[in-house]
Amino acid sequence: MIATPDFKTFLKRSVLGALLLAAALLPLLTAIDLVGGLIVTAVSPIVYMIAFDDWRTWRRTREQVWTLDAQGLTLTDGSEEPNLMPWAAITTAQEHWWDGVVVSLKDGQRLKLNYLANPKAVAQRIRQATQ
Repeated sequence: MIATPDFKTFLKRSVLGALLLAAALLPLLTAIDLVGGLIVTAVSPIVYMIAFDDWRTWRRTREQVWTLDAQGLTLTDGSEEPNLMPWAAITTAQEHWWDGVVVSLKDGQRLKLNYLANPKAVAQRIRQATQ
């Protein structure tokens, strides 16, 4: 099984975050100035992506390939040697929000697999492999 970041999932998350930011700002900003409030609301997706580092996270993780095989969970990102986490080193795998999986290791490290199209299936597969 292979897990890779999904661009559609990234866009959904960014749009949802921008809409929530716009919904929070719109009443306040339109009370001050209707036109200004509408302009700020229109550019809130860009503000959201910059303020919450979504774009940088996407650029950093878009080439990641997580392979789940008999040896363990392997990360390949094109820039260095593949990084293998043996199944024995993994303690838990939990869904994170609706687009990622957090994998906890016995040494205390936590790894996040971002922007997955089906994080529930990935987390379930990792949990099954570690039992």
